[in-house]
Amino acid sequence: MGPYSAGIFDAASMILDAGWAGAAIAVLAGFAVARSWRIGVVVGVRCLAAATLAYSRSEGAFQQVPVAVGELAYFAVQSVVTGALLGPVGYRARRTDLFGIACRLVVPAGAALQMLVLPPDSVVPWPCPAPTPLGSSSSVRRRW
Repeated sequence: MGPYSAGIFDAASMILDAGWAGAAIAVLAGFAVARSWRIGVVVGVRCLAAATLAYSRSEGAFQQVPVAVGELAYFAVQSVVTGALLGPVGYRARRTDLFGIACRLVVPAGAALQMLVLPPDSVVPWPCPAPTPLGSSSSVRRRW
């Protein structure tokens, strides 16, 4: 690991921590795999559950932050609910009519809405500062 590896992981964590990234995963999975809306539900839920588990494990490993079980359970329930909605949206995005266009715009519209409603806390300086003994400065601010 080089001197800027903590900064790279912090930047990746901030990008993947955005809700629109998870929405894009579920919509893309529904678009690529689903052959019916029912399969879209299953694929969306499985992709978001796997992404939630992978993100929590990687955050714990790279930032040396313990994974809170309550937080993981909250995001697991959230991945079931949103995956069940966004997987079929990806399936319906194959359509060529106005409804298909609207389904294709769900992720960009969600990303724009997230930036308006929940703007990022701060701009990540590049290269990022070295992590503190308790983890990165962003995780300390978020946890405490």
